[in-house]
Amino acid sequence: MPADPFDGAPLRLRRVPGGLVVYTVGPDGVDDGGSLDPGRLVEPGTDLGFRLWDVVARRRPPVHH
Repeated sequence: MPADPFDGAPLRLRRVPGGLVVYTVGPDGVDDGGSLDPGRLVEPGTDLGFRLWDVVARRRPPVHH
């Protein structure tokens, strides 16, 4: 697993409904459990990463929480 450029630990992987999130702690250095918010990329309380969708969850409209 590649290293997180912010803390040197392996990149994180978290199972979420409909897929996986691969993420880094981001510039604040805090693991927020894979909380991704494209509008707040470098603000505290968010991580940097991307989502991988399960095959059955692909091509569906997004679910907003």
